[in-house]
Amino acid sequence: SEFTCLGRQWNLRISPGGDGRSDEGWVALDLNNKSDKGINVKFGLSIKVSDGGLGLHACDEHEFGHDCWGDCDFAKRSTILEYLV
Repeated sequence: SEFTCLGRQWNLRISPGGDGRSDEGWVALDLNNKSDKGINVKFGLSIKVSDGGLGLHACDEHEFGHDCWGDCDFAKRSTILEYLV
């Protein structure tokens, strides 16, 4: 999913089956700065439960160039599915 924030173009990739670094049954997240300029940001990624409450949250600070921040084991897929029902 692509979006613009802080004057930069970003891409957030959610891999429900994980990626090559993930443990079995875990969801992976990757946040990529698609812009030419680097930036240091503090950010959070959240998944809300079906009643609107906060289910899962990851918070970090990263110096983005043309690289990517990733969490190969953000959450268990089964936990996320429970939150969405």
